Amino acid sequence: MVLQDDQANPNVSLLGLKTQPASVFFSPADQAKDKPAGKANAATAEIKNTVYRSGVDISLKGSYPDLQAYLSTLERRSGQLFWPGVQLDASSYPQATLKLSIATLGADASPPLN
Repeated sequence: MVLQDDQANPNVSLLGLKTQPASVFFSPADQAKDKPAGKANAATAEIKNTVYRSGVDISLKGSYPDLQAYLSTLERRSGQLFWPGVQLDASSYPQATLKLSIATLGADASPPLN
């Protein structure tokens, strides 16, 4: 990720970072509940194919153009990230605070920063 890339975004500072607990995004076992009993054995064998959602919440500070450039760089460099939540507070113009939730999907239940 771009979080440590100070040279690409020297005017953006990290105010906070919080790891989100992993959660089940998709589980074949959930699908088995909706299927007839004969299909349950196949679904039980597929439980290892559970997809987990892991992520972080970050707070950044900078001007609107600097924060927009940061997000553009982040988006270009990592196509496997999802942004389930973004909030911009520009009440302290010209500085703004951006709260961003970043999520990844994968087979590992542990958070990405552990």
